[in-house]
Amino acid sequence: MKKLFSMVLGLCMGMAAQAQSLTLTVDGEQLANGGSLTKTYGVEAFDLMPGTPLEGQFFRYGLYPEVMISSTTAQHVSATLTDVNKDGGVTFCFGGNCMELDKNGYSVTKEQTLKASTPTNMQIDVVHAEESATAYGVTLSLKVKGESETFEGTIVLKYDPETAHISSPALQGETGCYTLSGLRVKEATKRGIYIRGGRKVVISR
Repeated sequence: MKKLFSMVLGLCMGMAAQAQSLTLTVDGEQLANGGSLTKTYGVEAFDLMPGTPLEGQFFRYGLYPEVMISSTTAQHVSATLTDVNKDGGVTFCFGGNCMELDKNGYSVTKEQTLKASTPTNMQIDVVHAEESATAYGVTLSLKVKGESETFEGTIVLKYDPETAHISSPALQGETGCYTLSGLRVKEATKRGIYIRGGRKVVISR
């Protein structure tokens, strides 16, 4: 009986050791380890001067998903982001010092120490010089190596003003503020990305 108990205990300990401590979300939606997640946007700009007299006058065009990584334990991780189709325009700022994938063989590896149970923005941007008149998309492969585990996934980012829910007339014509999921908020007081007047607004304070 003791031998059986020891075997069961050892098995449980082994399973616990293999449990994933890393989790990743894209705009609040969880990406499964080994899985793929597609996000479609109808807005491809965010206001560079929100809350100032210059609000609505200066925009940076592109796609700016909120890619958050969390760990149940404090650990140092190495993250490799690859532009699978080599579409270009992807910038990776995880851990500071933003790097353009195009200029680095379409694949960049960055490192950062994660705090326990503290979501960290991986700062993945798809930047364009001008507003796009047509739909487009990029496919990104992300591999994060932790101290005792590896997280891998594919993120597909698409711009399509005809089909994305945040491009609906209800949101375009409103002067109110909305979350990326379409929920109206009185005021954008927390850090994050919001939709105001059909445009993305990034609140970084």
